[in-house]
Formats: sequence, C-alpha cells, structure tokens
Amino acid sequence: MKTEGLNKVLKNLNDEVEKIEGRTAKGLYRASIPIRREAQKNCPVITANLKSSAYVITSWSGVVFGENPSFEGENASQMKSNHQSKTNKASGSVKAHKYPVVQIGFTALYAAMVHENPRAGRNHPKSGERTKSGKLKYSEVGEWKFLEKAVKNNRNDVLKIIAEEARIK
Repeated sequence: MKTEGLNKVLKNLNDEVEKIEGRTAKGLYRASIPIRREAQKNCPVITANLKSSAYVITSWSGVVFGENPSFEGENASQMKSNHQSKTNKASGSVKAHKYPVVQIGFTALYAAMVHENPRAGRNHPKSGERTKSGKLKYSEVGEWKFLEKAVKNNRNDVLKIIAEEARIK
C-alpha cells in the first residue's frame, strides 16, 4: 500500500505550526509591554537609572526595548557597559530556546537588591530623606517587588493577549 500526498500534508501542517508559533511570539511580545511599563512605573527612583535599565528581549529579535538607555551620575558609563554586557548575555541565552521566549528585566547593579528590599520606595519610613549634599537617600516613589507585582497584576491580561494572537486568523 502506498500513501500519496503525505509530504504535502506534512508540509502544510508544519507551515501551520510555524504560523501559530509566530502568532504566539507576537502575543508574548505584546503581553510584555504592560508588564514592563508597570514595573518601570513602580520601581523606586532616586536617579532614574534603575528605571532606565529596563529591557525586553525576545528569542526571535534580541533586545527589542532598552537597547540604548541613558544613565546619569558618576557611575553612568559603568552602568551603560554593564547594561550592554547583561543584555548581550541574556539575548544569547534567550535565543538558544527552541520556542518563543520573552525576557523582561533590569540591569542596574542594585536592581535585585532594591526589588527584594521591603523598605524600598514609598513604603520606607524615611522616604524622601536627603543627604547633607541634598541627594535623596531613599526614594519617594515606587515599591519593592516592582517587577514581580507587575507580572502578577497583568497575569489575566497576558493570558488573554497571548490567546488572542494564537487564534487562527
């Protein structure tokens, strides 16, 4: 018994799978936008360097947000170099995945410390306190777990966006 047309059926099936993966990738990227925006909005800010260090990387395009941030202050050039190094490393890691992946993060040297510090931002009793030279010691805005909370707060919308994109059009 000989099966005819199997190659055509398999090709058509593979084409459809690629289209679904492409739509899923688009959905992942679209879903990352409100997460990144909320995380940046809610991160504690003294110099804005933490906020500026935000990035989004996709497995199919590399860095799609945060490629050339501007940093301020005495550590600006170090932060820029660190940002490029971390996003290059993350991009390589993300691109190694077989399926669509999106990574959202912050590259500031102190990002993880601030994210995990329950006293960060407006929740700190000394928010707005300044040094003798007038620089802020503690942020007047933002909160700890700013990225984690953004993911949790947008969970339902993320699932809807991905599902919308993945539907056959």
